[in-house]
Amino acid sequence: RMIPVLHVYIEDFKVGSANLGKTRLESYPTAQGMRIDLLESKSALLTLTGNGDWRSSDSAETSDFKMRFTAEDLGKMLGALGFAGHVSGGQTLAELNAQWMGSPIEFALAKLNGNLKVWVGGGRFLELEPGAGRVFGLLSVRELPRRLALDFSDFFKSGMSFSEIAGTFEFKAGDAFTEDLLVRSPAADIQISGRTGLSQKDYEQTAIVNPKMGVLPVVGAIAGGPAGAAAGLVAQRVFDRENPLGTRYTITGSWEKPLVQKEPVQRTARNRKRSG
Repeated sequence: RMIPVLHVYIEDFKVGSANLGKTRLESYPTAQGMRIDLLESKSALLTLTGNGDWRSSDSAETSDFKMRFTAEDLGKMLGALGFAGHVSGGQTLAELNAQWMGSPIEFALAKLNGNLKVWVGGGRFLELEPGAGRVFGLLSVRELPRRLALDFSDFFKSGMSFSEIAGTFEFKAGDAFTEDLLVRSPAADIQISGRTGLSQKDYEQTAIVNPKMGVLPVVGAIAGGPAGAAAGLVAQRVFDRENPLGTRYTITGSWEKPLVQKEPVQRTARNRKRSG
């Protein structure tokens, strides 16, 4: 409340390992604290715009911000924010509505409440170490396709490509929840729902993997020539017949060592009748 009206321009703004480029701040005091009318950063790697309020009472301080991130390359944007090495490519649009206890500089994922909407265009997950997928609350998605009937290790040896990532997250008391996170790739579509622990750094998620028609024969051909292609075609038909809704996995455990387990196939009444 005691800070006067501010008009700030910074030619090259850095915060820790984040490089935000040209940055403007416009703010003014209010009866409750400070109104940040404009926060804008532009660099060759990302554009960030936002506004919000920093409020203070006798008992506590709170921050409430709306922010929008855009970038032509998600990998480069993450690098600018200090998370280099996880993704290559990916045009990105993300909108964050966030609240947390404390001043703006006390922002922390573990204290976050609010929601995030994200859309990412085509790109590639690089060779991920365990836990590296935590940027989006993802497990190492590269591991999921390899747990299907055929081993996709040759197909994905340089990292897993994706054509789209889209979804929403709800942040509450140190956890991030999603019901609609979708990763589309040339090989498979992966639907993820559940909880990511931002303070506990753990997972409690479900993933459904739907291989694309024709991928198994292609991978089989890569691995074993015509015979492999024929085997892959058989596997594709078996998979489509036995798993019409995709294969379901549970993801639990820590970010560093997630446990991915295939759920048992539910037996239908028709199958039970046959076995009886």
